[in-house]
Amino acid sequence: MTASKAGLTLPAWPVDANLVPYQVSRAASLRYFVDGQSISVANNDIVRFTLVAKGTGSAENVSYEAFRCSTGERTTYAYGKTDRTWREVADPQWAPIARADEARNVLLAYHLCPARRAVKDAAEGVNALKYGHPSATGVTGGLRPDRGF
Repeated sequence: MTASKAGLTLPAWPVDANLVPYQVSRAASLRYFVDGQSISVANNDIVRFTLVAKGTGSAENVSYEAFRCSTGERTTYAYGKTDRTWREVADPQWAPIARADEARNVLLAYHLCPARRAVKDAAEGVNALKYGHPSATGVTGGLRPDRGF
């Protein structure tokens, strides 16, 4: 863990054994994961996590982000570099999640912030990623039947 300019402690670099997959859609060209060890909850509203998007081969994007569950906003604190260290965002800002950003919308609504409420802790977040959150409408066993998977 590393101290951040934003007053946060950046998490350790994600390890494959701690990555919890979640499905965005069958058509997604990337596979998405959250580092279960990085999930933290602050003020009963802010959920922080490391997001990993893997493409074919060894291509991957890593970022340390947060959701403000009550408003559905997101921010990014740091991006992963190829040497497996963090590049901090100079001035992280909260912004709405773009409608086209399906990966983050699914993560927010179906896993980490169902019904615009934060999971209570990391364990609940990991369970929600694995099995779907009971407060998320239309979620069964971590899958989204409204999307046919």
